[in-house]
Amino acid sequence: MAAVLSQSAQMSSSTVVHPISNNRAASADSLQLMERGAAPSIINGRYPAATAEADLPQKQQPPLTQQVDVVNVLCNFKTHCHLDLRTLAMKGSNVVFRRDPSSVLMKLRSVPVTASIWSTGRVVCMGARSEKDALIGARRIARKIQKCGFQLRFVDYQIKNVLAVASLPFGVRIDKLKDAFSREVSYEPELHPAASWRLPDIGGQMQIFQTGSVSITAPNVATAQLTFDTIFPKLRLYSKPKESDTIIRVLANGKKSKATKAKGPAAKKLKTSASMVDFEDLEEMDLDDDDDDDSESE
Repeated sequence: MAAVLSQSAQMSSSTVVHPISNNRAASADSLQLMERGAAPSIINGRYPAATAEADLPQKQQPPLTQQVDVVNVLCNFKTHCHLDLRTLAMKGSNVVFRRDPSSVLMKLRSVPVTASIWSTGRVVCMGARSEKDALIGARRIARKIQKCGFQLRFVDYQIKNVLAVASLPFGVRIDKLKDAFSREVSYEPELHPAASWRLPDIGGQMQIFQTGSVSITAPNVATAQLTFDTIFPKLRLYSKPKESDTIIRVLANGKKSKATKAKGPAAKKLKTSASMVDFEDLEEMDLDDDDDDDSESE
């Protein structure tokens, strides 16, 4: 019996887990995780060992879309009453009477809204940067007209057009884009430098420039963003470096080459100006190589 007890005691002593050694190993693993920038998680009261996935660097993928900037919201409403423009011009504030189109311009200070008012009671507001500002500006215009002595009603309000702009992080090869999407894209470089992409199903239209600037016209802000999200992945297939980046690189390389050839105090001026590139040098610099080819042939 004593022999059995001694054997069981030996087996239990061999299988005993030392908590101090485990805590030291867990603390070492947690310190390694914290040095890498990862927060260690506690599972069953212990810190797990560092995994191979934490060591792998996470690559940031380029965004598939971006937010458009609303520049102008065009809306209109009706007053359901005849408006005497002379009375409105005399009693109103921040107004301009125009005889040729026979209308009155009224501006607001708090909201960037300018309204064109006709005698028939039709009012067109423009200049707002959001649909909410357009509604607030239109109601304030109606209130100012009412203070001039007209019994009006604010009816038939609707947003007619929205203009939004965006700057792409790359340039666009419009010629190849026109060849690939000949039905949707119309491009006439003799008439306009931008290509026009129409989406009749959505109701939006985008003007695309080679520099990567785009302008969108749509019935509302949501449609403008949807138009951009639909066309943006297709524009990435025909991207190119921006012309401004290439021009700056060419000018910087030209100034550096001059700085290396110069000697004396002139070299210091060229070296200091080599790091700073002015766009005024574009007028003096000919980026086309046609003249050089002609001179070499002659």
